Amino acid sequence: MLPLLQRRSSSHQFLCMLLITLTVAGPATTVAAQQPNARRTPVIEPRPVTLADPAKISDAPAGARYIAPGACVIFAVRPAQLLSSPAAEILPTEILQAASVKETGLDPLAAEEVVVSYSPPTSYALFARFNEKVQLKSGQLTAHTQPAAINGAEYLQSRELMAPSFYQPDPNSLLAAPDFIIKQLTATKSAPTPLVAKFAAESAHDDALLLVDMAALRPLINMAMKNTQTPPGFEELRTLPGLMKSIELRLNISRDAPTELVLTANNEADAQKLLDTTQALRDKAIAQMETQIREMEAQDDPVVKATAAYQRRMNRRMQESVQLERQGDRIILFNANLKTAGPNGMVAVATIGVRRPLAARGASRPRSGPPQCGAEQSEANHARDA
Repeated sequence: MLPLLQRRSSSHQFLCMLLITLTVAGPATTVAAQQPNARRTPVIEPRPVTLADPAKISDAPAGARYIAPGACVIFAVRPAQLLSSPAAEILPTEILQAASVKETGLDPLAAEEVVVSYSPPTSYALFARFNEKVQLKSGQLTAHTQPAAINGAEYLQSRELMAPSFYQPDPNSLLAAPDFIIKQLTATKSAPTPLVAKFAAESAHDDALLLVDMAALRPLINMAMKNTQTPPGFEELRTLPGLMKSIELRLNISRDAPTELVLTANNEADAQKLLDTTQALRDKAIAQMETQIREMEAQDDPVVKATAAYQRRMNRRMQESVQLERQGDRIILFNANLKTAGPNGMVAVATIGVRRPLAARGASRPRSGPPQCGAEQSEANHARDA
């Protein structure tokens, strides 16, 4: 077997992860489109606010006012909105709620917004806003702190440099960050950075939102890549960080709003390079996996043969589903309305690879019972037409 394709080799693991990432980006769009009452969501046009545009921080959500200075990564999630939605019924919310209240005194189902920010190399901040008054429970989480005061307000001050202090801007909010960060955030407000301005302007009740300023992270990424071995044939991976300006991920399961993953390049020329490189890497990964599949098919072990059949099916699914699109300097990796997938949309996305062979196997004979759902009917029709 080729060294690159040995199952335990780092190169083989990399190929698997690359294929999984590209495959997962595709099926959800198909699921949403196959539902009986699905409403196709057009690809979102370029947003009016960019990393270079100003924003009024006074008009921003509370979470935008408590972001680590110089942050280049901002992640926001709305636990109360997400966990109380029908789509989250498959999650063990009761266990999560009980464990959190027991250990911290904080109820995740009451958390309206949680914003986590990171500023290189080690600065961070976490801000949480609840729909009720909160009080952090003393315990292991606060063992490294001591009572103190800042601007006349009591808070828990960390005795360790990078461990979090805990401060409440108001009775319904909690801020956790290194002590020097909390003192900066509670001092006179400075002008927002471009990334914070973007977050302030675009945080529009998404279930989750991730913004990454790749230009600011690029030196750290390049440093890390120098110590990382790139699999043979995939050297172009090292060029990708230099082409990207930002990454934006929106997740909406509880709301009738788009879920999207968008890469923004430095300019339109770099966007085209990014698109071409990504497609070329995908094709190389598929070709090398095809080599491995043929080797597995030649073996006598039925389990190995079945694994080869599964990998071939997933390769075909990836080729059918992953269709990258460029709009100016933006690369649309994924854009769909998952709300139209119904209450079980999360399950449908997770099990689409299992449901396909079942539908194909039953497509050749009449079915009894209730009609097929959109995803199953589409797969059955595909198998019948083939």
